[in-house]
Amino acid sequence: MSTTQNSIDNILSREFICWEEKPSIERDSSVFMHRIYNEDILPCLTFPNADLSSKVLAAIETNDVVMEVCHSKGNMKTCSLMGELCQCDYRIRLGENSQWWLLSRLARNRIAAVCDFFTFIRHVQCGLVKIDAQSRYNKVIELRKQMAFARLGL
Repeated sequence: MSTTQNSIDNILSREFICWEEKPSIERDSSVFMHRIYNEDILPCLTFPNADLSSKVLAAIETNDVVMEVCHSKGNMKTCSLMGELCQCDYRIRLGENSQWWLLSRLARNRIAAVCDFFTFIRHVQCGLVKIDAQSRYNKVIELRKQMAFARLGL
């Protein structure tokens, strides 16, 4: 694999190629997924409310997350994950019969970035992504970048 403008990480590229031979979203299914969990997913989903954070990750892994806008009309609320009083214009539900949890924009963006990554990986796993290997790798890098940006509040 080669890129036109930037150098690529040959180690990560090889890990991705190996992962594509038997794609799985399981954390320990490959060196590639282990790296993504440790470097991107877990840091992105590390919040002060550790118990709820782990439930969010489990729900993302089973594709059982619903997030939606719920404008709180200027009233400050406590973000369920951050534990801080702020504008909470989003809410999340982890499973069909779960309660709703209020989210700040920062928490929502971090969760959404991880969900976007998992959605793409699931599509690759199911054979739904019909672009070449280089383009798939570039998309993974873009999604990792989005997780990093979300983690930084950018």
